[in-house]
Amino acid sequence: IKDIEEKDIIDAYTAWAKSTSFSTANKVLSLFSSMWDWCETYKYVPRGSNPCRYVKKGSNEKFKAVVLDLAGYKKLFNALDMGLDRPDMTPRMFRALKILALTGCRCSEITDLERTEVALDEKMIHLNDSKTGARDVKLSDVAVEELRQAMEESANMDSIYVFPGVHDKNKPISNVTKPFHWALKQAGLPHMRIHDLRHSFITMGANLGENMNAMKDAAGHTKLTTT
Repeated sequence: IKDIEEKDIIDAYTAWAKSTSFSTANKVLSLFSSMWDWCETYKYVPRGSNPCRYVKKGSNEKFKAVVLDLAGYKKLFNALDMGLDRPDMTPRMFRALKILALTGCRCSEITDLERTEVALDEKMIHLNDSKTGARDVKLSDVAVEELRQAMEESANMDSIYVFPGVHDKNKPISNVTKPFHWALKQAGLPHMRIHDLRHSFITMGANLGENMNAMKDAAGHTKLTTT
């Protein structure tokens, strides 16, 4: 660690930010700074020598949520249906995206969904774990049908997941961003994040006159103010 100079830290920080994001680079820099402070405490390096303190931190560009209206939903679902029929793509990724849009769940709550968590006869998903702990997700008839097809499609894959991984059935699918961006392009919709499907779901529910406490429970929020 004595061989590391301030310029090395700056170069590394720049590389981290370029390959990931400023928020990730800032976390790594903070971790490295804590390591350096530990080395100062145990006299591996002189006191006050931590070069991380002098690195100018950057910040990510603020994202503005894109919220779909009814016409946008129709365009998106038409594009996702096109993806289901593409032999050069993975259909279950598009199926997972449809269920995300129909439930307002967080992305990992659907991509990591286990077969034992799905109760189609109850029209319910019983999540064993989520950001706010275990919770139940009520399903519309359309969402039930999409999940039924997903369960049938993965039935012979000998996996605990509703959406098994492409290369490893013992893991869930990951990174549905690429098919999502493909669908947006096909639909002629603006660039948006997968998380914006969650914003859209809650906004659509509110616009349709749904009770906000019901929307809070559907989103899995602990506070109504978040919803």
